[in-house]
Amino acid sequence: MKLERYALVAEIVGGIAIVISLAILIVEVRGNTQAIRNANRQSLATRAQDMALILAADPDIADSLKQAVSANEMDQASLARATNFMMANLRIAEEAYYLYREGELDEDYWRTRAAVVLDALRSQALRDQYTSFKDRGFFTPDFTAWLDRVLAETYDD
Repeated sequence: MKLERYALVAEIVGGIAIVISLAILIVEVRGNTQAIRNANRQSLATRAQDMALILAADPDIADSLKQAVSANEMDQASLARATNFMMANLRIAEEAYYLYREGELDEDYWRTRAAVVLDALRSQALRDQYTSFKDRGFFTPDFTAWLDRVLAETYDD
């Protein structure tokens, strides 16, 4: 009888230990997930900051972007500079899109990246360039489906 009680107590203690282990594991996984999100956000923020520094350091790019937004026609050099800058921003946004979709990037940061892309594409000339690159397969289909839908909602082409 005494041995049966010890076995019962050991079984109860074992069950409690499993529950405690699972709780600790859940806390660790959540912490790891948050750490991954933070690292992804920092990586994307660094890349976006690098883009902003390039824009600040190169007045030709800034002038090209200004011309792209305010004018209907651009010279080829200005269009090329603005397009390259826009493409870099789109690549950052595409990466953010997939990180967000996989739960590896928080919604607030994703919304910020999406707003930057929409702002970068407010020029019809740059939207035309985006369409050209999209049609040639430069971006993934899921990302372009999302971006096309949002562009249509935002700019009502």
